[in-house]
Amino acid sequence: MKNSATTRSFRKSTIKEVAAYAGVSTTTVSLFVSGRESVCSPETAERIRAAVTKLNYTPSSLTRGLRQRSSTTIGVCMSNPLDFGVAFGTPFFEGLWRGIMHQADQENYSLLHYPASVRDGVGWEEFLDGRIDGLLIHDHENRRAQHLAEAGMQVVMLTRSIDLPEGCGAAWTDENLIVELALAHLWNLGHRRIAHVAGPVGSTAGVPMPNVPTALDNDDVSYQRYEAYTEWMRARGEYDPRLVGYAQAWSAPQAPEMLDAWRGLGRPPTAVF
Repeated sequence: MKNSATTRSFRKSTIKEVAAYAGVSTTTVSLFVSGRESVCSPETAERIRAAVTKLNYTPSSLTRGLRQRSSTTIGVCMSNPLDFGVAFGTPFFEGLWRGIMHQADQENYSLLHYPASVRDGVGWEEFLDGRIDGLLIHDHENRRAQHLAEAGMQVVMLTRSIDLPEGCGAAWTDENLIVELALAHLWNLGHRRIAHVAGPVGSTAGVPMPNVPTALDNDDVSYQRYEAYTEWMRARGEYDPRLVGYAQAWSAPQAPEMLDAWRGLGRPPTAVF
């Protein structure tokens, strides 16, 4: 059976076509469909309605947004759980997307999800074409957000709380509370020797990294967790720098080596954060 969808393509009717069908000017049609129905006689209004119905005409939301300087659309530059490249962190991105979509529904805003070519790029011009009123961006670099903020775009950086570009908002999790909950749980189970596998804390941690030849840039989340872990264990007299493993990433392929080193200690850890 032939699929008609493969032989037909949608073409949006133009305001000029509506005006020609109704026998009026494009200005009259524009004013009428924007809500100013008193701009013409009842007979003319009926012709315009008939033309709009016949041609399935809908005013362009993009054109209207550019004219009103508001598109009621928020851009989202962030991976989603369905991306093929998301090998980990799926529950995190799913929760984040659910929250974004829920709030967009509450505010009656549309969301524009940018493709990987934009998400993985370094340019910022794509965000300034008038399609969005603001941007939610999950990016560990400041350059794009800084340029956008300087251009007047409303930008909120996700999972960022330190070293924010001037003019940018931010939304992040209370990492101190996360560490408190995790370590208190292990402590209440009787563990005292608690090791920590640190994510990308970079050279800003100011700590020796014998297994990492080149210090990578730090990540807000991992750095704050490392700091909170250190303070929490020191406050209880149980901090041991040998119990910190520097994975320097959100995955730790060197975990077997870390475990072997910890097992070789006189007092090996009994739990790992």
